[in-house]
Amino acid sequence: MATPPANHCVMCDNTGTLRCTRCQTAYCSLGCQSSDWDKHTYLCREAQNFLDQNRPQPNGPNTIWRRSIWFDPASTRPKFRWV
Repeated sequence: MATPPANHCVMCDNTGTLRCTRCQTAYCSLGCQSSDWDKHTYLCREAQNFLDQNRPQPNGPNTIWRRSIWFDPASTRPKFRWV
């Protein structure tokens, strides 16, 4: 599924007028925000912690680092990683 435009609710794609104060994720209603709250709270905090980390230094002229989400089969929570 494609990422909805920034002003659309991440849960239902309606126009979002409510925003997460940390990451600016949009929601159209308190109901949609509440439905997403548990997952969003974790991912929003982890994403901010990840962004606060420094990107690894290139180890060659053609090195490009990308952010990724790693789903470890031994864990119940995804982790943000540089790849």
